[in-house]
Amino acid sequence: MTDTPRVRVNVGFTHSLGDYNSLRYDVAIEDTVRSSDINTENAVDRVKKLAERKVEQYIKEFLDEYRGK
Repeated sequence: MTDTPRVRVNVGFTHSLGDYNSLRYDVAIEDTVRSSDINTENAVDRVKKLAERKVEQYIKEFLDEYRGK
C-alpha cells in the first residue's frame, strides 16, 4: 500500500484599516495530489490559488460589511 502524496499551503494577508487597526486573514488548505495535477508542483499551485481566492473573498466580505455596503 502506498501513501497518497499530499500538499499543504498557507496563505495570509494583513490589511491596514487605519488608526493603528488591521485585519488579518489566514487560510491553510491541505489536499491530495490528484492524477490531473501531473506533478506535485501543479498540486501546490492549484491549492495555492484556492487559498488565495478564499483569503480575497473573506477580506472583501469583511470590508463590504465594515464600510456598510
